[in-house]
Amino acid sequence: MWFLCQVTQCEFSQNRDCGVVVVVGARGSFTNCTFHHNEKSGILAHGEDTLVEIHGEQTEIHHNNNAAGLAAVNNATTNIYIPSRLLTAVVHDNEYRDLDSAVNGKIQSQLSSSSLELTVIHRDGESM
Repeated sequence: MWFLCQVTQCEFSQNRDCGVVVVVGARGSFTNCTFHHNEKSGILAHGEDTLVEIHGEQTEIHHNNNAAGLAAVNNATTNIYIPSRLLTAVVHDNEYRDLDSAVNGKIQSQLSSSSLELTVIHRDGESM
């Protein structure tokens, strides 16, 4: 597994498209970053074997327009490792919806600091 990018304490905002797009087999790791006020998704993971990892107490995905704040599509996976905060405090107030997945995309979260397991919280357009 390789990472296209490992980003810490950055702000992705006011882009004419998505804040960040990670595609087809690429890996992206974001720690304590904010994604807000983009024209589409804050983060879009798209394509086979694509992996996005989200870490950090300061991470927020909010107020993005015309698409989900956090999206995983076409066999992409997004893992959220912030067990000490509610998911609604991390991803919130996006215009279209907060989470979206389609065509075998999935969004998983570590729901408890006492567990290392990830739980699927959104798959193919349905919350789990």
